[in-house]
Amino acid sequence: HPHLAALQALLTTFALGHPRLSYCQGMSDVAAPLLAVLDDEAQAFLCFCSLMRRLAPRFRPGGRGLARAFAHLRRLVRRADPQFWGFLAARGAHDLLFCYRWLLLELKREFAFEDALRVLEITWSSLPPGNPFLLFVCLAMLLEQRAALMARGGDYNEVAMHFH
Repeated sequence: HPHLAALQALLTTFALGHPRLSYCQGMSDVAAPLLAVLDDEAQAFLCFCSLMRRLAPRFRPGGRGLARAFAHLRRLVRRADPQFWGFLAARGAHDLLFCYRWLLLELKREFAFEDALRVLEITWSSLPPGNPFLLFVCLAMLLEQRAALMARGGDYNEVAMHFH
């Protein structure tokens, strides 16, 4: 792919320039759309650095940023649909760990590329940091599958596999 070398250079430069954060798995998923849309390595790097100031808590060792996002998503599901929450809890799926990729990559892999770009544009350019838009989209995705999941039943693995 024409952007592969640029992606590697961008991530290497970022890791060397930000040794406390360095490189974490998933950062390539964040950087790739920037390179694809901007088609300029320098501009993509500047945008990536700016974006990582916002997303860094999710990529930091210890996972406090992701833990906070999970806590908020669990609270949303529990309040929005207590019956569905009970279903998930009975299967040990109330940790919502199957949503890990959703929260880390801001749904980048959950949609076709063009649709993912629209979602990323909203979350990255239009909303202030900490806005719950991403969490509400995750909630909507969970609730959309509610009936199918509850009809099927099953254990934690079946719930998790349903979303992958």
